[in-house]
Amino acid sequence: MWGINGNILSRTSKYIRNVLLKPAIVTSVTLNLIGGLKLFDAIKALTNGGPGYTTHSLSTLINYTYFNSQSAGYAAAIGIMLFIIILVTTLVLNKVLDRKDVA
Repeated sequence: MWGINGNILSRTSKYIRNVLLKPAIVTSVTLNLIGGLKLFDAIKALTNGGPGYTTHSLSTLINYTYFNSQSAGYAAAIGIMLFIIILVTTLVLNKVLDRKDVA
């Protein structure tokens, strides 16, 4: 099938489709990555961080440290580290996925 200015329609639509979908893909990947790092409810409901500490994420470790060990300062430090990890990961991900395509 021929499209605009004699270009093949599939080749033209590929570049248009990629440009239009790129912001949605970047947003989706970023939000899913942040959600994965902050995963709490499924781990708490299913395993409560056990057996041992094998299924702890940073969020469940913060909960355990604050409520069970009663170490508020250490839990706050873990929370700040979680924020820094999410910030750095998001900035790197945006830098990698936001490259301008040169056609």
